[in-house]
Amino acid sequence: MFKKKVMTLVIAKIVNDDIQIISDTKITDIFLGSQNPLLGQLKTVLLNPYISISFSGLPSYAQEVLQAFYLQELPNYNSILVVNSILLKCLEINRKSGNLTNFILCFIYQNKPHIYKIANSQIEQNLKNAWIGDIKGFNKYQEHYHQSIKLKEFDKMEEAFDKVVDDSTIETVGDFTIRVGNESDRSDEVQYLNYQINRIRYCGPYDFVEFEHGKFMMKHTTVEKGGYGFSLFRSFDPQIPAIGFIFMLVILDLYFFLN
Repeated sequence: MFKKKVMTLVIAKIVNDDIQIISDTKITDIFLGSQNPLLGQLKTVLLNPYISISFSGLPSYAQEVLQAFYLQELPNYNSILVVNSILLKCLEINRKSGNLTNFILCFIYQNKPHIYKIANSQIEQNLKNAWIGDIKGFNKYQEHYHQSIKLKEFDKMEEAFDKVVDDSTIETVGDFTIRVGNESDRSDEVQYLNYQINRIRYCGPYDFVEFEHGKFMMKHTTVEKGGYGFSLFRSFDPQIPAIGFIFMLVILDLYFFLN
């Protein structure tokens, strides 16, 4: 039986009481051909402010878990009950897919992060780190991670992952990096998960525009020269998680939301 290649890379890690989940988000697929960018799918989705689910493999199977949750076939509130229900649903789908669709479930419980991995017809519990997806991409990530001179673990993760996404020789991982991490509420007493969006990225050629007194501004070049950029924005209300992309071109900005 022919098996499709796994089309993603997801890595989750806990450091002390903090967690970071990084995944790619492809808007093209070498098996499905060119697609409308608006049809791109997140590989890490915040179900609510306390639970995130990531998948690798066949999206149609992963959608069965998401549909069960959003149609309220599973409980939708922060408790171990909903986590257990999602875990069992992921295990069911993993087995149904013939292990072609795997999952990482991360959640905050009593202000502590947890990582569970669902693959190979089993659930691995209370992990400090986990990954699913393309082995070639993961090996490349490990190489970049151990070569990084950055001091903070999560910074090393992001730098290494970005290098994998930018590597054109790894066709199964690419396009955009999505990060999820824990944050504190206004009281600084309650932890929750949210998309991390603290950057604007320029792609392709870019120019430096000089001003007086040694000041300058970096901007992307024209479309004709292959310049473009993108930035990320997220829902104002962390109780309704969502993330959006802004593609910056000279002639227009393209906005779309994924949630």
